[in-house]
Formats: sequence, C-alpha cells, structure tokens
Amino acid sequence: MMCLRSAGSLVGPRRPGRAGRATLAGQHRPDSADGTLLPMSDAQFHAPDPGDQVAPEVLLMAAPVPYVGLIAHHCWFIVESAAGCSRWEVWQHRDVGGTSWGYLHRNLLSPRADVGAGGVRQLAAWTGDEAAALAQNIESSPQRYPCCQRYLLLPGPNSNTWVAWILARVDASLMRAMGPRALGKGFAKWIRGS
Repeated sequence: MMCLRSAGSLVGPRRPGRAGRATLAGQHRPDSADGTLLPMSDAQFHAPDPGDQVAPEVLLMAAPVPYVGLIAHHCWFIVESAAGCSRWEVWQHRDVGGTSWGYLHRNLLSPRADVGAGGVRQLAAWTGDEAAALAQNIESSPQRYPCCQRYLLLPGPNSNTWVAWILARVDASLMRAMGPRALGKGFAKWIRGS
C-alpha cells in the first residue's frame, strides 16, 4: 500500500474488504493481485469511487527524533480510507499547520515525511475490524483526547502518549508495536477521561 495524497485521490491499488490483523515491520504485504510489491513508478492516481466499500487501513509510523534518535522516536498514524489519506499526530507546538486541535494535528506533514532526523519506518499496519476501530478512535480523538491542550516532552503527555492512548482504547496489547523508543507511551495509563 502506498499512501500519497493528490487533490483528494489515493495512489496505488486498493482491495475492498480486506480483513486481517496487524502486519508488523519486517513483513511485506503484497500490493498487487499476483503478490508482487509495486514500486512508486507503477502507481496511478485515481479518485476513490464513492460506491466502493473500501476497508480502512491504519499504519503506525515512526521516525527518529532529532539529536536523540538513538533512544527516542516520534510515532504517528496514517489513516487510509475511501475518504482519502491523512496523517494524525501530536506535535510539540500547538496549531502550527494542517488542521489542529491544540497539539493534535491532522496533515501537519505529508503522510510519510520524517520529523527532521530521517529514517521513517512503518511499525505496524492494521486492516479489517481493528483498523475500523482505530480509525474511529483516531478521527474522534479531537473531541475525546483529554490532553489536546497539553504537551510535555517527558514524561508526557507527548506524541507517543497520544498514540498509546489510541491503541489502548482498541486493545492494550497493540501498544507493543510502538517499541521501546516510544518515550512517553507509558504516560497514557495516567490519562483519565473518555
């Protein structure tokens, strides 16, 4: 799956109704019907057909944090659905671009852009019911996440706190995909509220 946005269109092939569990980093999911991975040069721009029932797909992404990337990374979600492709994350400054609710941002950066230290990695991908539940929680988080107006690098709440909070609302075991460099993820257990 390739996630690029161009005037509301998706890039790359989509298969309606895919069900499944997380695909962790290191596993490759084929993008074409014959099982081969498709390079970017084979991608074609197409607008989603409003009649298609495209199952959402949610990706957990991470990139090293500048200067401390060996011990810390920044996590965010990419949500791809029939409505389009969007990047969701908490940023260290409030209301700096895209659509924002305090420190929570949608489309502040392009979906696969790094955060200044390079090395973007996909940590996990969800499809089916888990992806639908994650997408619903991500998209409703501007109204439900109690820390939209608070940010503290350590111990949190920070970008990884929000990601852990979203994952825990669906299934706490999903937080394992974040890995040990997601500093601040443990702060999510202290957040009360809806």
